[in-house]
Amino acid sequence: MKTVHTALWQAALNSTMKCFSGSEARTRLRAADVFGEGNSVRESFDYLKAPRDKHVSHDANDWMQDIPMAIVGTPGYEPKVTGVQCMLLHVSSDTDANVERLRTVIDTAFDWVVQKFDAEKKRIDNALQQWDYDALIALPDVGGTLGWDGSIRNTRK
Repeated sequence: MKTVHTALWQAALNSTMKCFSGSEARTRLRAADVFGEGNSVRESFDYLKAPRDKHVSHDANDWMQDIPMAIVGTPGYEPKVTGVQCMLLHVSSDTDANVERLRTVIDTAFDWVVQKFDAEKKRIDNALQQWDYDALIALPDVGGTLGWDGSIRNTRK
């Protein structure tokens, strides 16, 4: 079960933090806009982003490393090397405290996005109410494309 817990933690952390990183395919959230500065939620965001960037997503620090080792027998014993092993050192970031930090970051970001989304919907609705009917029905139909195998390596436009 620990493997599943770790996988879920990493997926949740990556999914949350990717909203705050640059991409051609989506609008980027800015931590300063969503969380402000100098408060506990922003501190939690910054705290969680560091291990996500250097440990979970990119494995660029000492939180996870393999250390090869040889098992050497006692003098006079053959074979001299009785085995080669690899020891995995892994510091887990999926602690209860970090899960709670992430929950707070997600809840705060979600509430901020919903507020901005609702305000933008209201602004658009108010603007469209000023249009005449002929202009409204002349707007293009709703459209989009579903993901398919051929779009895997393509950036959404």
